[in-house]
Amino acid sequence: MANDPQVKELLVDSQCYSSDAIRAFLRYSRRHSDDNLYNTLPRTGSCAQHVANELFPEWYKRDTLLNFCENMAQERLKDIKLDRNPDDVKSLTQVDPRIDAYGARDSVKSADPSKEDNVLQWVQTERNIEAIIRETSADLLADKCGSFSTSPQYYMNSYQAGSFNK
Repeated sequence: MANDPQVKELLVDSQCYSSDAIRAFLRYSRRHSDDNLYNTLPRTGSCAQHVANELFPEWYKRDTLLNFCENMAQERLKDIKLDRNPDDVKSLTQVDPRIDAYGARDSVKSADPSKEDNVLQWVQTERNIEAIIRETSADLLADKCGSFSTSPQYYMNSYQAGSFNK
């Protein structure tokens, strides 16, 4: 799935920091797979072919992008923490209360989140959106296709194992 040219061009660190392109792809993917699921599922018979060829590959692409950005941000945060000298951090956060009585409180408030923290925040937001959309899709699959599970994770595990047959 990461061989998809559209996904491949988004798997770049800079795309994670400026998330507009990735978020546009996520919206497009959701609109053309999950949002149209009710209309695109076959009216009779098994839904397996449509779901395995259309829906689950889109879920996998979205997971690939979110995992990439999350891993990139976590690695960078880990590198930043390793590069930082503990004495420097201590001197930045310690404020002599005799000089500035409210300095300690203000220094905590003024610490802006890093770019990596912002990436992790938008990834978490998108994961929450994914969870809601996938729950809705799994419920629809259970209703319309007679599937035996309403767990999106069950469907993804079956798809990735190559055993999705319902």
